[in-house]
Amino acid sequence: MFHADQIGLKKVCERLEAYAEATGDESLKPSRLIRQLAEAGKGFSDPD
Repeated sequence: MFHADQIGLKKVCERLEAYAEATGDESLKPSRLIRQLAEAGKGFSDPD
């Protein structure tokens, strides 16, 4: 989670989407929490 916060959840979300699309593996899509935090510009370590 530290690394994800360092590079940004928006980037993590984008990469997970790309991997899921490239491989056809739906399990690689980002979770709802990652999407919500990325859209809000927040990270795992941000307070609520």
